Amino acid sequence: MLIIFSIFVGVCLAKFENPLKFSSEKEYKILHLTDLHYCRDPIHDTLTSKLQNDLIKHVQPNIVVVTGDIISAKSYQGQANYFRECWKKFVQPFNENNVHYALALGSEDLEAGAELGEIINFEKSNKLSLYNKFSKESHDFAYYLPIGSSDSKKIAANIWLFNSHGKGDCAQNRNSWGCVDSEQIQWYEKNSKMLKDKHGEDVHQMAFLHTPLPEFKKLYNDLEFYGARNQKIGCPLVNPGLFSAFKKNKDVSGVFVGQDHYNDFGGLIDGIELAYGRVSGYGGDDGSMNFARGARVIRLKETAEKRIERTHYVITENLQDQKNRFEIQRDKLYLLRTGFRQDVCRVADTEESVFVCLIFVMTGALIITVLSIAFHQFVNKKMILDFQKKERRDSSRLTKIERIPSHSEFMV
Repeated sequence: MLIIFSIFVGVCLAKFENPLKFSSEKEYKILHLTDLHYCRDPIHDTLTSKLQNDLIKHVQPNIVVVTGDIISAKSYQGQANYFRECWKKFVQPFNENNVHYALALGSEDLEAGAELGEIINFEKSNKLSLYNKFSKESHDFAYYLPIGSSDSKKIAANIWLFNSHGKGDCAQNRNSWGCVDSEQIQWYEKNSKMLKDKHGEDVHQMAFLHTPLPEFKKLYNDLEFYGARNQKIGCPLVNPGLFSAFKKNKDVSGVFVGQDHYNDFGGLIDGIELAYGRVSGYGGDDGSMNFARGARVIRLKETAEKRIERTHYVITENLQDQKNRFEIQRDKLYLLRTGFRQDVCRVADTEESVFVCLIFVMTGALIITVLSIAFHQFVNKKMILDFQKKERRDSSRLTKIERIPSHSEFMV
């Protein structure tokens, strides 16, 4: 009887364990999901919900961080309660598995029929949402989550979450989207100083947001990176200055993003790691790349020196072996760019994959071929016309020359 009671107490304690504290084994695990795109259609929703459930069960994370586009705005046609119904689908796997989650909004989340205030109320209504529950101050759906050390009341790590905004909210450029505005950056700088004053400078800090920073473009163009870059980087056309703020404050060491469904690459730039997650939903595109859905798993480990070691890897559905549900990609092979440079961020609402780029290249090649044939035909036709003109001129000159006597006439 005592054994049964002990087991019951242990299960209850596990259920109510602080989600923002390192375990007794001095470890902390984050499951990074992105671009779930619920409500495109029932078939895609079923696939996405099952994958979300299976990933949570397989990884057993302390928390799940979702970097936006939880809802498909392209299916929104003014339906009443559209966001609420889609949001319910999004939170169901968390409720079923009793796991806490933190959401950074994406551009489509803000274009799906709900104002920011309504989204905040939805998040506050769910006991498993970490929005504003462990942060005394938030701004414009930007907030932070301090993670306690395993053996003290001090903070060992901290997670920043930013609101990337939608199209038209990027400074004065209405054709761009994905900007963390200056007010959010000021909010971050203020709270960054507060955390340093209170907890010192050894806190391990990471940032999560939906839209990749423009610095991802520099990483791809000029530096070594690991992972797949199959799609142009969908960064904002205006650099909001968030990366510069991270550099100046010298606290954030890793930035994790979503947005581009066919990218999962990452690397270091100026001592800060930039990395994509892995597209986790089925509703965001037509799947023409056959790009396996999955997530990024981030592991933090407290060392004897009270430092934090961070490792992470991509986990995907195993498309080749149905018996083994997931495939883990732990190796990070750093390579330099072999394709064309990307000098401009991808414009909002355009999708460019390798498949699309291939069509573009083939179309360009066809146009060049047609123009080349037309040019050669023009040159050949001109040469023929010039030759005919020359013949007519020569013939005209011959008629003016006196007839030359034949040999027989000389003999007479």
